[in-house]
Amino acid sequence: MSEILLMQRPGLSIRYVELEAIILDREADVVHQLNPSASYIWSRFDGNTSIDDIIQSLVDDFQLDIAAATQEVNELVEQLSKHNLLVACTDTISQSE
Repeated sequence: MSEILLMQRPGLSIRYVELEAIILDREADVVHQLNPSASYIWSRFDGNTSIDDIIQSLVDDFQLDIAAATQEVNELVEQLSKHNLLVACTDTISQSE
């Protein structure tokens, strides 16, 4: 099974205010503010946690069904990627089952 690994783009300034992430992108001269659920997902883009594992953590921690968790993560990845806030660590990692 292959899993995608993403990480927060190096060079971003990130602060947490209560449960919301504030991301300063100096390259684009833009500040992004993430709501608590997006911040929870954002914090897991560490280069070691796969998309599948992030989805599973939403299911486990927030009792979401797998479809809702998958949609939420995929939509956030799309938005963050659109703003160049995520980078791929490696193309894929292989895991044996």
